Amino acid sequence: MPCNSSHLEPRFKETESRKIATFIAYIHEQTRDKTPDNILAASESVYGNESLLDSMTTELCALCKSIDPSIIYNAHNRTARKLANWWEDHQEADQIKEREANEQD
Repeated sequence: MPCNSSHLEPRFKETESRKIATFIAYIHEQTRDKTPDNILAASESVYGNESLLDSMTTELCALCKSIDPSIIYNAHNRTARKLANWWEDHQEADQIKEREANEQD
């Protein structure tokens, strides 16, 4: 077997990109939309796709704002519960950033 880096632990941004991609794929599955191939690949790779992290985060935020909240707050689905925690943390971080931006004005 050729040498590769499969023994290396993923970095934080790689892990985060996989998590975000998994949430996007989950939402697409729940809304019966096709998950883009690059998102699906990132959700299935242990290393995610760090180069897409910012754009995927923006996409996930937009999706969370536009979908039925019952998809996010489905207590019977483990991915939904993790997504709900992420979404609440993300909204809180956005509020802090907005408040700080307003204070600088």
